[in-house]
Amino acid sequence: MTAAGPPQGGQPPGGKRREATHRGGHTSAGKARSAKGAQSNQRATQVLFSFEGAVLKFVGDAVVGLFSAPYAQPDAPLRAVRAALTLRTDWNKAMQRQPVGSRPELKISIHTGKALVGLLGPEGRQDYVVVGDAVNVATWLGATAQPGQILITGKTLASIGARFDVTPLGERVIRPGQKIPVFEVTEEDVATITTPGAR
Repeated sequence: MTAAGPPQGGQPPGGKRREATHRGGHTSAGKARSAKGAQSNQRATQVLFSFEGAVLKFVGDAVVGLFSAPYAQPDAPLRAVRAALTLRTDWNKAMQRQPVGSRPELKISIHTGKALVGLLGPEGRQDYVVVGDAVNVATWLGATAQPGQILITGKTLASIGARFDVTPLGERVIRPGQKIPVFEVTEEDVATITTPGAR
């Protein structure tokens, strides 16, 4: 899940600037891409909804999820990370029933920041959109993940506190002259589990 910052030049009609958390979930299904991809998207969507997240869009075999929109969620980053861990556990169990050569790979990326969200476009043709650079950050981050990894940015880590076991992966360049700190989430510290996002 990623989060986006508002674009330059003001706020278009129908849009609201809000702190949001986005998740990008990428899968690779090999030769059986269409059938496996549909199953992957369905599984990811169900987990996303169980944590009160929203599906922003499907891009090929990737599911782009969003928290704190359309309704604000103060614990959106926490929900996003817990949803990612739940999806990975569910995914691993499901893949054990699949032949080794046809198991799709799962990669998850999460980023948090300000976004312009809302119904935008001409009257009669409006779409619910999220506009901002942070969406691009999450998409890029997901593309750099290894199979099975859950990657988060430093902004997401700062929002969730010390509730999860994470491994620092250093800074990564997202464009010339701009780097972001990246961390891999391995699991949640059971002793710190609280109510928000619990299943």
